Amino acid sequence: MFTLRCTQKLLRRLPDKPVPEPPTPTTVLGNWYANVMTLGRRPFVLAVSERTFLPVVLPLAPGRTLLPRVREQIGEVLVRMSIGQEAFEAEMEAMEAWAVAKTASRQVVGVLVDFVYLAQSREDLAGAPITLSRLLADTPCGPLKMGRPGEEAVRAFAERYG
Repeated sequence: MFTLRCTQKLLRRLPDKPVPEPPTPTTVLGNWYANVMTLGRRPFVLAVSERTFLPVVLPLAPGRTLLPRVREQIGEVLVRMSIGQEAFEAEMEAMEAWAVAKTASRQVVGVLVDFVYLAQSREDLAGAPITLSRLLADTPCGPLKMGRPGEEAVRAFAERYG
């Protein structure tokens, strides 16, 4: 179980209504925060893990299928990381249930905004959202004491699955 915590800008584009009190996440990466951004005149969603700030980029359209597509895209990013098959399968299974809610952490929203600016500076990668996600995951991040979100995600899975 995880919650996609959306900015107002994104919530206006989704058919799902936000729940007032989302459940506690059961995933290693925790809840995800998401915002809309434009790359090459096309709307995309940038989502970041609340726990590790791991970023994932995907096209917004169609909005009604965004949540299952966010899960799929997270899976695509995780496949390219060294987390192990057991950890990957457990995370994907835990992500089969989700909720939508409003953002709740200014720190995570701040990281999300920083990543949006960085992603928009690489509009040349609009056709390759996985590549853009990986580039952002390798970017030093202030709240991680200049660590990289990709490395932090691998560490989080190692802590849980050894």
